[in-house]
Amino acid sequence: MYQIAVKDIAVRTQTIAAKCDAADQVETFYQHTVPSINLPVIDIELGLPIYRLANYRTQTEQMSHVRTKHLSEEFFKNGQENLSAQQAQHSILVEFSKLGSGDSIIPIYGVLQEGRQQNESLLITREGVVVNGNRRLAAMRELYAAEPHAYPAFTSVRAKVLPAGLTAIEIKRIETRLQMTPQTLLPYDWINEALAIRDLKSLGLSNAEIVAEMKLSDSNVAQEALDQLAEAELFLAEYLKAPLQYEKVIHNKQQFIELRKALERQRDAVKKELARKISYVLTHNSEDLGRRAYDYRIAYGAELDKVVSELSERLGVAPPNEIENANIPADDLFADGSPPVEESAGLLERLNDVSQSKAIAEEISEICNNIRESEQRHNLSNSDLRKATKAHTLLSEITLETAAAQSLPAIAAQLQSILSRSTELLNAVKQRQSAP
Repeated sequence: MYQIAVKDIAVRTQTIAAKCDAADQVETFYQHTVPSINLPVIDIELGLPIYRLANYRTQTEQMSHVRTKHLSEEFFKNGQENLSAQQAQHSILVEFSKLGSGDSIIPIYGVLQEGRQQNESLLITREGVVVNGNRRLAAMRELYAAEPHAYPAFTSVRAKVLPAGLTAIEIKRIETRLQMTPQTLLPYDWINEALAIRDLKSLGLSNAEIVAEMKLSDSNVAQEALDQLAEAELFLAEYLKAPLQYEKVIHNKQQFIELRKALERQRDAVKKELARKISYVLTHNSEDLGRRAYDYRIAYGAELDKVVSELSERLGVAPPNEIENANIPADDLFADGSPPVEESAGLLERLNDVSQSKAIAEEISEICNNIRESEQRHNLSNSDLRKATKAHTLLSEITLETAAAQSLPAIAAQLQSILSRSTELLNAVKQRQSAP
């Protein structure tokens, strides 16, 4: 593992300034706050630049590291010049450098390992903070540390340098523009993308600006991402009692998409909460359902009422509508018109109990499967009626007014065949009706 050595910010700034003054090469940069700008390109030693810790792509991994190591929540936030924070970020970035995406984006680690030379300039500030190219820098450092003689080109790195005096907001906007370039960089996972949207919103950017910066299709996409993130955070905090442990929901994006759709269609507050809790149970047990959790979205969506009724009966609790309509004893002097606590706990309390989660998920799964089978039987039993109705509709549309004379014999043959088949079917229907 490459060992980080953070040089003093004054040393970094002075070194970079001197190299910029002597630079004889520039690159046109198009992602600045102005249309374009020429940036000086310099070579600096491998150990000089530092990672930018306020990196949208690594937020969830940073949070996980903090929890695992029992560190302060400010470990990364205030650790830009901290050796331990930089070393931890290096480990995170090395793992990221080994990730690809489908066939279009191959791991940068492998590219550098095979090519043995830097393929693109880093983008750094005047203080040596890497705004773009953190994964590349981590990969080059790691490869050089493992086999220095095999990677002599990595003793120094090439970087283009941003102007002095950029604000934190300007740097974040530059990072966002670069990281959202399609087909060139490893995509954000959905959590980090939503966190980035939230952060940019908190910095005062309008929805239109966020859409432009992050190359989103429209403002609805940004709001939907925030809504899905909010539901994921509720699930983590209220159900799993694991606030902000986003790694637990990285693979459940579709669940929160479907939950948001279900909640938007539901007006009743109690049913909204039931839908939410049923979704939580299914999400928590998504790997044990026998089929995709997505396939059970009817449980908190279209078939919520059926599932709630059947589940209440199976668990031996009163459905919420019965609780709401419960009669309060007239002689209860302390009654305030609310149902008794032990009654109102009911189904929601059982759904909230994570220790019962797996058993309840199995019940919900079975109920959904029964609903599907029932619908299939219903569809099958009515398929003949639908076909007969369709045949009648098609026959009703025949007028013969525009039929070509030469087609009339063929039409007559078809109609005769239809008449024969209709007679057979009609006789069969009469036999079925007269059967005991």
